[in-house]
Formats: sequence, structure tokens, C-alpha cells
Amino acid sequence: MVLAFAMRAALLDGRIYREIGEEPRAMFRALGTVLAAAVAFGLGLMNADFEGITDSPMLVLLVASTTMVLGWLLWGTIAYIVGSRALGGQATHRMLLRSLGIAYAPGIVMVLAGTPGVGGPVSLLGPLWVLASGMVAIRETLGHGWFRALLPSLAGWFVAMVVLPVVFLGPRVSSGG
Repeated sequence: MVLAFAMRAALLDGRIYREIGEEPRAMFRALGTVLAAAVAFGLGLMNADFEGITDSPMLVLLVASTTMVLGWLLWGTIAYIVGSRALGGQATHRMLLRSLGIAYAPGIVMVLAGTPGVGGPVSLLGPLWVLASGMVAIRETLGHGWFRALLPSLAGWFVAMVVLPVVFLGPRVSSGG
């Protein structure tokens, strides 16, 4: 069932975010999706050729996974504060967390980040695909149009996918928090 939700999210099906957002028990599905993307990101980094990052593969996996889960929580919080409180959206914090969690499904491609030949494009594509998915999730969950969904989407994504990875993993890894 989680796989079906993840596939619909990766295909940017807006209805999935409304369904997930309104189902309180879906928090575990959302967390499971974030954890799958987090482990994929960590495994991708373990195979990548970054200075000083391959010293301890398990530590890389743990830090990368923790970074992505923290990114999800921060993105959801930023989207809630900006989208619901400041812009008058119709979603609760938990609704946004559930929707954004499922939006992390495309992040699973990050497992290929360390693969020669495809790692570079995947390192760019994965976070951008998560941004697109997250923007659809935020728009659908808040009940905003595209323009009003843009600010909470970009602000939260920037913190989750750029700032946190740089802070926790170093400046050479800024695509996957």
C-alpha cells in the first residue's frame, strides 16, 4: 500500500496528498516514505566519492538519514507557519507532515547518487523531483493556488535539501536532506 502511495506521489498525483493529509493514521506511511528516501540517500552517499565522507560508512548512513528526517520535519514546519499561519492555508501541521512525507518518494532515486555516470544527474534530479512533489503536496494540502504554494514550498525545501545537508554533511553534499 505504501508503494502505491509513493508511486502516485512520484507521478505528482495531487489527489494522493489530500487523501494522506486527511488520514491521521497515514503518518506512519509518510514516515516510512521519508525513511526509505533517507536510507537511499545514505546508501548513495556511501558509494559517492566525497572527501572525508566515506571514513565510516555506517556513520554516513546514520547522519544522512537523520539529516533527511530532520529536513522533512523542518520543511513541514516552515510550510505550516508560512502557508497556514501567514497565508491562510487550510491545513494543520500534521496534515502537512503527512503530505510532505509522501512527497519524499522520488528521493529514493538518490540511492544512485554514487553510481559513476549517473550519480551527478541523479544528485540534481532527486532533490528537484522532491521539490516538485512537495510543491504539489503543499498546494493540495493548504488549498492554495500555485503562486501561494510557491513560498512555503521553496523556503522549506531550501532548508531541508540545501542548508541541512551542508550543515551536517559538509558543503560538497547539498542535495538530499
